[in-house]
Amino acid sequence: MLKNVVIVMNMWGEVGQAKGKMREAELKNKFFKSALDKGAQMLRHDNTVESAHNILRHIIQNHLLPLKIQCELVDEKKGLEQTAAAQEVENQVQELIQKHQVEMKRLQGE
Repeated sequence: MLKNVVIVMNMWGEVGQAKGKMREAELKNKFFKSALDKGAQMLRHDNTVESAHNILRHIIQNHLLPLKIQCELVDEKKGLEQTAAAQEVENQVQELIQKHQVEMKRLQGE
C-alpha cells in the first residue's frame, strides 16, 4: 500500500552509532510503525553525496502507481463528483456543517 514511500533519516553524523541505532528503533516502533507496516521503507542519509545518490537510486527503482482518483476518472469513466475523493470531501464538509450548527445553537443559547 505504501511501498513507494521512503522515510529518510538524517543527522547521522551528529550522534554516535549506538545512540543512532536506539533512536532509529524508536522511530521505527513508534512514529513510523503504521507506515512501515504498510510497506514504507526507512533509509539513512549520512550527509554524503554517495548517501544521497543511494537514496535517489532507491526511489528511481519504485514502480509508479496511479492514484485511486486517476483510476476512477480514466479507467472507470466516473465523473469527479462520483469519485471516492469527492465523497470524502463531502463527508468532511457535512461534518463541519454539523459542528458549526451545534456551535451556533450553543452561542444562541448564551
